[in-house]
Amino acid sequence: MMPSRVILIDDDEDDAYLFRLALESLSQQVELMHINDSELAIKTLSDPTFRPPDFLFLDWNMPKLDGGQCLVLIRSLPGYATVPIVVLSTAEDDEIKSVARELGATYFILKPPNIEELTVKLDVLFKSYETKLNAQ
Repeated sequence: MMPSRVILIDDDEDDAYLFRLALESLSQQVELMHINDSELAIKTLSDPTFRPPDFLFLDWNMPKLDGGQCLVLIRSLPGYATVPIVVLSTAEDDEIKSVARELGATYFILKPPNIEELTVKLDVLFKSYETKLNAQ
């Protein structure tokens, strides 16, 4: 089950551009909504008429609300308890991974340096999630 709708919350426009290119490289078309402001993201996701995505990707290091604060707020919203949330970070830090999982992250991905590696990581992530769903 490749996701059909994905949200990326990331303040870095370059990272968002690379993310979009990586998604476009996958075999199935995936709709991407990019929100570059953490406070706007929470406001958007809180709207009762807004349909939760199949996957949500969340940058850990952002101004205003950081990834941890966003994660807690998102998990408290109706409809987001089971949405897979993937934390993205440029820092490979076991403490960040641990905190992210404690706060409700489903996965943690170290931001790769290029589109090719990101495409592979997304493909593996989506396939492993599909396998997990099929096993249930």
